Amino acid sequence: MGPGKRMNMPTEDRKGDRAALLGIFPSKKAYLDFKEDDTAVARRAIPLFVRYAKTKGFIQEEKEGALVDFIDQNRSGEEERNPPRGLTFGELVEEITDNNSVNSLVAWLNGVARDFGMLEVQASMFSRLRKDFNPNTSKKRNLLRLLAFWIGANRSEVAWNYEMLLKLPRNVPEEDAPPEEKEGVRIAFSLQSRGNIIDFDAVQWLRSELPKCIKDLRLYHVNWKQITYTATTAALSLPKMKGPSGEPRLYSQAIRDSLALAHQISVRWRLSDHSNQQRSVIIGIAAGPFSMLDTSLQALVATRLPGNLEIRLTDFARLCARVAEVKVSFHESPKEVEVIDGRVLTVWPVTSFWSFLYYDFIPELLEEEMLPTTHASRSEFDNALYFYEVKNDTKYRALRAIHQFPQNTLLALEIAKVCIARRMFHEANSVLSTILASNPQHLVTRTLRMSIFRHLMLEQSDLSASALFFERAREESDLIEKYCVQDEESLCETGLLYFARAVQFLTILRSRRKGEPPIGDVSKEEVFLLLEQAERCFARGTAVSPSVGLRPFPWQMQIRALTALLKENDRFFHSKRPLVDPSNIYRRTCLEFMNLMGWMGTTEVDVSREQVDAMVKRLLATVHTYTYSRSVLLRNYIPFIKYFFAAIVWDFTPVMTVRLARTIVTWLEEAIAEAQALDHYRMGVYAVVGSLSQIQSAGQFVACTEKTIRTIQGIMGEDLKSEENVVLDDPKRFGQKILLLHMDEKVDPGIIA
Repeated sequence: MGPGKRMNMPTEDRKGDRAALLGIFPSKKAYLDFKEDDTAVARRAIPLFVRYAKTKGFIQEEKEGALVDFIDQNRSGEEERNPPRGLTFGELVEEITDNNSVNSLVAWLNGVARDFGMLEVQASMFSRLRKDFNPNTSKKRNLLRLLAFWIGANRSEVAWNYEMLLKLPRNVPEEDAPPEEKEGVRIAFSLQSRGNIIDFDAVQWLRSELPKCIKDLRLYHVNWKQITYTATTAALSLPKMKGPSGEPRLYSQAIRDSLALAHQISVRWRLSDHSNQQRSVIIGIAAGPFSMLDTSLQALVATRLPGNLEIRLTDFARLCARVAEVKVSFHESPKEVEVIDGRVLTVWPVTSFWSFLYYDFIPELLEEEMLPTTHASRSEFDNALYFYEVKNDTKYRALRAIHQFPQNTLLALEIAKVCIARRMFHEANSVLSTILASNPQHLVTRTLRMSIFRHLMLEQSDLSASALFFERAREESDLIEKYCVQDEESLCETGLLYFARAVQFLTILRSRRKGEPPIGDVSKEEVFLLLEQAERCFARGTAVSPSVGLRPFPWQMQIRALTALLKENDRFFHSKRPLVDPSNIYRRTCLEFMNLMGWMGTTEVDVSREQVDAMVKRLLATVHTYTYSRSVLLRNYIPFIKYFFAAIVWDFTPVMTVRLARTIVTWLEEAIAEAQALDHYRMGVYAVVGSLSQIQSAGQFVACTEKTIRTIQGIMGEDLKSEENVVLDDPKRFGQKILLLHMDEKVDPGIIA
């Protein structure tokens, strides 16, 4: 029996299998250390690990060299991270096993040990390592390797591996602790009340909810036991990455994590039984040398601000957030206050989060008692939503929370976000109306409403009805342009509106039979006009971005390439012939954009291999930033992000190699695994059919992605078994574009039963 069956997990769970293998061998060095640690064990185990990698499809030949290449080419960089300061081996085991029996863990580890010819372990070994974590023998290191395999297979999101386990501190006083990072981000949560006393239960809520947030957000690099408490406050320090003092880019991860926690706690508080109009959780975030942050934090949480501006940042923390492209909006007029030591502190209030794209759901809002998960309960919810004057004792706590806090923008946006994930678009729009009644120029709300009308436009089977929703969405866009500050995200959503309309018209033209009369305003001229408007929006989004425009520039490439493809071959408008690119239009477009961004100094198709390698390295680094560095936490957007960037790399890369093709397939398999986890919550995924701008069921997403993988495997054929650096450079063969593969398909209606 294989380890997959012991975990009660499907044996085809490649994400867990891959993470398990790379957990035990996170680097080539870790692999060579294993060979030298116990040569007798290694002689037995290595052939079995090679066979495992071959069986799971990670290597093409059952050879040790192929396994070593796989390990070396899939280094995640996580092995270079240090564990959270103060976290012990015993605390780690309790955290990852949820306090389950060590004996059951030992039984699982011994099953793996037998499968791979390694040494079996005893529960007493865990006890010894808890007392004194000193992996100074091959048997102790054997246990850590097996544990790393278990973490990868069962808790791949934790991202711990063998080399990180070795860095855990000893529990003896004489052991020198690793040097503590003296700079970073500190976040403080302060329970405050006007007139009422903060009771013990409210304080206990904060103390229990904050660790849950860390766990729910999968911030396993954060040690929740390092949270410090006073009477009504909690504070957590997040060190910056190692490097020069004062460099804002080194604060990126810490500031992202801090704002993600602030977002969760702020909404969870309003959903709790302890919240009322007089009580608030004020959240301050400061960055810099830890020794100087306490006075700044005290001033942040003590500053009185109008409205619901409960999350505040110092000037340097805001700069770090901007550099990290954290998707939040700040008040246009910061407030200056004097702190105890005489300094003047600039307080930047957070006005909104772009949460419908980047920040994860509030877990409590996914429950049936909060928002409906079935067709029958949706009808009951609608009655309470639309006719609240008749029945105000609704069982849905989300609606009661809106009634209690009608001006809390963040709460209403989170409720609307869940409705959209379940394709309850009219309900989401109704919830947003509360925000716009008090703040008609709220950019995030206006943008989300525009995207709702885009969804409804694409849902209509009647072209006239669809046109009404398109015009309604365009009115929202016009209001944003006239009254709101332009933002990368709002411009991207506007670009998606025009692109979706263009694709809608294109698919109508492609479905017409020869000789049929025109349908309304649908024409190829209108398609080109809409594509031009879409590209202009994305180009403007790139211009206002503080960096290269991670979101808009791939869309801009796609629209420009598609436009050129349609202009070159008029027959694509008149039949459902596959949209393919045998003449290298996509490649030429990619070279133009890479030259624009400074990633490549030429637009010639026959560029040198060194130039291509450098460009691909930059592109993959960008993909990693967007998909793996927790820039995106929203669980129903992550599958699409991985699919989208896999498609971008496949469609546009100037030179396709075997290694790149395998990487693309891996991303698609990860997208499938992420999507499958959503079905339990009755949530849809951002779609990969049509214009890539809808919500589709997790099941349909998985089916489409599996089709994409089969397409790639069919194109690659036996070449997938070639050496990693083999170049596959045949435009006609690689003319199939993933972004166009599902262009003519429609989203299945409905998410909830």
